[in-house]
Amino acid sequence: FTIIAGIIFNFVVFSDTAIQSQMDDITHSQIMQAVENGKMTPEQAEIAIEKNPAKPGSRMFFIIGSIGIMFIMFLTLFGVSFVVWLCGKIFFKSAATYGKYCETVGVSMYILMTGTLLTMVTILLQGSLYSTPSLGIFVNDYDTKNKYHLIYSAFDLSSFWFMSVLSIGLSKLYATTYSKALTT
Repeated sequence: FTIIAGIIFNFVVFSDTAIQSQMDDITHSQIMQAVENGKMTPEQAEIAIEKNPAKPGSRMFFIIGSIGIMFIMFLTLFGVSFVVWLCGKIFFKSAATYGKYCETVGVSMYILMTGTLLTMVTILLQGSLYSTPSLGIFVNDYDTKNKYHLIYSAFDLSSFWFMSVLSIGLSKLYATTYSKALTT
């Protein structure tokens, strides 16, 4: 379900013309930065801007985004499960199997699905790629180079919720306290 929510997010959010315009601006500024740094000539920059096969809103963009979402969700499930399983074995001498850790992480990922859908709604309502359910939603003229804006965005509601629920499950598997499970 998390993968499906991510693909829906990809199609709905990146079909919005205001979001596409913001993404084009980001790409354009990165290419211009490469020209200023001497990594690209102005002619190469113009070709890169005009012939980009994965422009926001293009079919290639949606395909690459959907494949990326699937890869990231599988990596999240099995990678996070491996890390917490390893912590359980090393630090807590847990007898739980890797499969139990996959179950715990997988159930917790339903919160990521809810967070993805909530993020989609806030982005579309605000018309800004940076309007996520975090403290960053209160920042006007969001600047990705401003470290405070990045810190505000790190305080994401769904991430904290995910970590809390995951920690409850890990505390059972580790046979320890919630705070120790949260620490891992």
